[in-house]
Amino acid sequence: MVEVIMATMGRRDLTFLRGLAVDSDAIVINQADRVGYEEEVTAHGRVRMLSLRERGVGLSRNTGLHRSVGSICLLADDDIRLADGYARIVEDAFLANDKADVVIFNLDEMGPYRRRVELPMRVRWSNYMNFGAPRIAFRRESVLRERISFSLHFGGGSAYVAGEDTLFLRDCLRAGLRVVAVPEVVGTILPDSESSWFDGFDSKYFHDRGALYAASSGRVGYLLALQFAVRRRRLFQGAFSSVDAAREMVSGIRSYRQLGGG
Repeated sequence: MVEVIMATMGRRDLTFLRGLAVDSDAIVINQADRVGYEEEVTAHGRVRMLSLRERGVGLSRNTGLHRSVGSICLLADDDIRLADGYARIVEDAFLANDKADVVIFNLDEMGPYRRRVELPMRVRWSNYMNFGAPRIAFRRESVLRERISFSLHFGGGSAYVAGEDTLFLRDCLRAGLRVVAVPEVVGTILPDSESSWFDGFDSKYFHDRGALYAASSGRVGYLLALQFAVRRRRLFQGAFSSVDAAREMVSGIRSYRQLGGG
């Protein structure tokens, strides 16, 4: 059984889900200024929403994970319209990859900053940083057995605005879970959606990327920062020089290490 785990903010009820084509079991964690619980049972499944006075997408995803009941969980954001028959797509992918603990899918309208999967592939240490949360599905039992959770330092509403998904995949690999990626599409990013974390290649972007490198790779993060500043300079050409980008990333690495990490 597939269950969607979704983090959102400021919702009064479940009506917003109608535009997102949720037609399976789902648990929604609503970051709000109140505490409440709503439930709706449809022909497609049971949708639950917990409204809590908590902030941070990592915390919300952890809350959803530990209150989910599905054997397979699909992470989703509130700016993604799920594909018709997405639950069957996810189930079929796990049937075809019966040894996989985590399966990564495609989203339409992904933009230039995430890799699109063209052919089925293993996700390993060399490429796991290319994939974002709202296309990740996993066997709930495998993740809970290995005590894997989402970082509270990374993601919207946290000190560093992105990266909780990257660290989740790192922890899956570190625990020995099998991670694969497949070309099937499970949703479409809505055309009027705005990224909750990407405001362009500015100081905050590079600072937080440096922190992510420190969290994911320890002292090797310095080399990753230098590599990104040189190899990906065309992405931010005109906004930052490679030297300035590297300097900001080093600042982020040091910031994270001061938290006691890396």
